[in-house]
This record gives sequence, C-alpha cells and structure tokens, in this order.
Amino acid sequence: TPSHVHQTERDAATMDQKRDASLKKTEDLCLHLVEENDPVKVSYSHEATASFSGSMERKRPWLPRGSESSAAGDLKLSLSGPQVGSTSSDDFVQIETPQMQGLAYTVPDTETTTALVMCKQQVLKPYMRFLKVPGWRPLITIIEPALWKSVVNFVYPIVVVCIIFLGYTVQFAACYSRSNPGYEYKEERDDNGTIHYVVSCYDHSISSYAIPNVLHIGVYAYCFYLFSWVKTEQLQMLMEKTFLQCKSMKQRGYLSQEKLTASLKWFLWIGIFWIALSFVTQTLGVAGRAIEHNRTRFGNIEFTWMGLESVGGQYALAIVMVLAFVALDVVYVAVVVNYMTQCNLLIFLIRCIAERVREKSLSLQQAIKEFHNTGDLISKLNAELGIAVSLLEFLFGWMAVSACLSLKESTESGAVITASAVMTVIQWAVVVFLPFIYAACLSNACGTIGKLGFEIRTRPFVYQDAAQSDLDSFLLFTSSFQPRAKLFRIPIYSPYLWSVAVAVCFIVLLLAQQDIIPSGVF
Repeated sequence: TPSHVHQTERDAATMDQKRDASLKKTEDLCLHLVEENDPVKVSYSHEATASFSGSMERKRPWLPRGSESSAAGDLKLSLSGPQVGSTSSDDFVQIETPQMQGLAYTVPDTETTTALVMCKQQVLKPYMRFLKVPGWRPLITIIEPALWKSVVNFVYPIVVVCIIFLGYTVQFAACYSRSNPGYEYKEERDDNGTIHYVVSCYDHSISSYAIPNVLHIGVYAYCFYLFSWVKTEQLQMLMEKTFLQCKSMKQRGYLSQEKLTASLKWFLWIGIFWIALSFVTQTLGVAGRAIEHNRTRFGNIEFTWMGLESVGGQYALAIVMVLAFVALDVVYVAVVVNYMTQCNLLIFLIRCIAERVREKSLSLQQAIKEFHNTGDLISKLNAELGIAVSLLEFLFGWMAVSACLSLKESTESGAVITASAVMTVIQWAVVVFLPFIYAACLSNACGTIGKLGFEIRTRPFVYQDAAQSDLDSFLLFTSSFQPRAKLFRIPIYSPYLWSVAVAVCFIVLLLAQQDIIPSGVF
C-alpha cells in the first residue's frame, strides 16, 4: 500500500542519516587521531536493518593549498556493516596507522572513543614525538618510499650517538662531574718547592665518568633495540586496553577516564620540568666555576688535555657541554616517563576490573582471564623496560649519593656553586624515588586482587546465586595469582620502600652530625 511504501522510504532515509552521521563522527575522530600526512585505514560496523559498504574520502585541512589529492593526503574510510538480522550490540571503529606499526585496534563508537582519542592526542602523540629526539623512532614518517627520507632516518640516530659521545668527551676534558659542580684539585710542587693547585679528575675517572657513561650508553642502546628494532608497542596497546576495559567507569571519581588522562599528561610535564631543572643546575655549575676563580666568562673554563687556549673556543665547548647534558637527560626522561605511564595504566586497569567484578558487569571467568592478561603485561614490563629502569636507578642512586657527599666541599666554593649543588641533590633524588614509588603502587594494586577473591567469596552480594564452584575457583585463582612490579629483579613493596626511606633519612642525619654533609644546607 502507499502508506507502507512511504514508511519504508522514511525508514531508509532515517537509516541513511544515521549512517552518514556515524561516518562523519568516525571521520572526525580519525582526523584527530593520526599525525599529519599519515594515511589511516578504518573499518566501521553499525547495527542496522540492512548491510552496506562503501568508501569515503575527505581532504585533510592541513594539506598545503594547491596540493593534489593522493592516498597519502586523503583520509580513506572503508566501511562495512553486518548482515540483516545481526545481533551485534556494540558499534566499533577499527583503525590502522603507520605509527602503530601495522597494529589494528578496535574502539567502541561511544564516549569512550572520544576519551581514548583525546588521551592519544594529548599524551601518546607528544610522547611518540619525544621518542624521535633520541632517535628511537623514525624522525620522518615514510608514507611514500623516498631515498632521502630513509637516509635521514638512518643517519639521525648516528648523529645523536655522536652528540652523546661528544658530551662524554667534553665533560671529562673539563673535569666536570654532574654530581659535583665544583672543581677537583690536585697539589703539585714545582722545582722550587712551591705548591700549585691544578685541576685534575684522573683520581676518580672510573667512578665519576666511566661507569655513569657506560650505564647511560647501555640504556640508550637497549632502548634503541626495544623501540626501533623490536618496535614494542606495549604503551599504545595498554592505553587502548585500559580505556576499553574501563568504559563503564566514566563517572566514577578516581576511576574516571578524565582523571587518567590528566595524570598521564602530568608525567610528560614532570619530565619536561626535570630537563629544565637539570639545564638550570648545570648552567649554574658552569657559571659558578667562572665566578669562583674571578673569571667573567664561561670560556675561561679549563679543558685540561685538549690544549685549547682560545677563549672563544673554550666558551663554545662550555655551551656544547651543557647542551650535550640535555641530550643525555632526554634519554633519562624518555625511559622514566614510559615506565611510570605504564605503571599508572596498569594500576587503573586492575582497579577497573575489580570494580566491574564487584558490580557483576564482568563474569568471574572473564575476570580471571582479564587478570591473567594483566599479569602478562606486568611480566612484560618487568622483563623489558624494567631492565632499563633498573640500570638507570643504579646510576641515579650513585649520582644522588655523590651529590650529597660533595655538598660540604661545594658550600665552600661560593653561593652559585652551593645553589647548583643543592639543586643537583634534588634533581637526582626525584628520579631515584619516582620509579620506585610507582612500582610500589603497582604492587599494592596487584595485592588487592587477592583481597578481592576473599571479598567475593565471603560477602557475595550480587553473587548470592552464583555456583559455589565458581566462587571457589575465583578465590583459588586470586589467592595464588600475585604479579608484582620488579626492579633489579626484586619485587617492590611499599613496606620495603618505607624502610629504605627511613634508613636513608637516618644516614643523612648521621652524615650531617659528622659534618660530612653540611647541616646548614638543610
């Protein structure tokens, strides 16, 4: 009848409008997700009364005017839908980009999609760009094969390594230790018996220069292997998994996705602040040397065995040394920020899974599977990035202790060097404690898994109708499943951390009483 025909046409028009709106939303999200000039493949599925397929292209707004449309410059959306009668309950968008190294992932077409995209835009993309600085990711994303791009991506890490070794060399030549901004002097007598004080750093060359530099370049090479050779994508995958698992926790205070995104952004800002603090500290140390010896220019810093007498050349080497320290600090920050970010994501993931178990939005069998997968992620974190962090923690601890022991000598060298020495202690103490704190927090979150099993078994609440065998199985699993964050292959627990902190405070006070550390500084 005509009324049925009109109703069918209206239904078809409504379905087309919903499809077009979904396509537009998907397209806009993808435009915010990927970097400039990156192609993206998207497959989209939407529950509907009929199947559809097609493609859609949209000119990217950031392309230069007059540029021709191409596969690299356009956003391509490949769409497909379920057949008639599909019972699919969730819409999804599957996206693949070159940054993910062929990794395809699925995100629900809900508010979670927006939150995930915002997190990737504000946290993941800046961090991935940050990894380009030390040369752990390609400097130029290759969309279309080009020889010059491949050459640049190959040469750039070599240039970074040369800058790092240049920093090692200039630092040793200047007898400048990052844990002791003052000079190291050695007494020498001339033929007349007169005592002269000359700058010397050979008495402690192994502990002050060789060991820290070997640890640093070792961490750089290992992370280059992880990020450039193995091309590990655990951070991206973990971020996606956490947001999808916690999609029902959007309005739950400490489990909100907005709070997670904000905390991850703070890690990046902390890393940038630490680099700035280190730059100011080293600049004050270099300036303090000039002031201490009544010199008015940085260029008068002595570079012992280089035989450089030109004031301009010495000035240039002093600047190169400080800038090379920035390159070294980028390596430190990239590793520490990655580790803290993954720890925070895993903590959030464990809490979300536990909350879903309590409200029975996740079955016990599925919860066991999710907890087991989370344990695998923690084991992978310990086995891969945990090694690099352990090496750096040894280096940071050594630098912090050396800085504390050199405070007395530094306070006798002028106000500028004293300020640099105090900032040096703060600088290294921060990076010593932060990874341990987040590792302990992750271990504490893992400890709640066992408590959850007892809670569900003894006070079932919504599990009153559950089979006793299922409750017993869940209790047995949670009681025996105890993943822990590890550094130096040692599980990190908060009680151990507090014990170490108390011991450190006791030792510092004892050293201050013995005037090894000047108590006036504190």
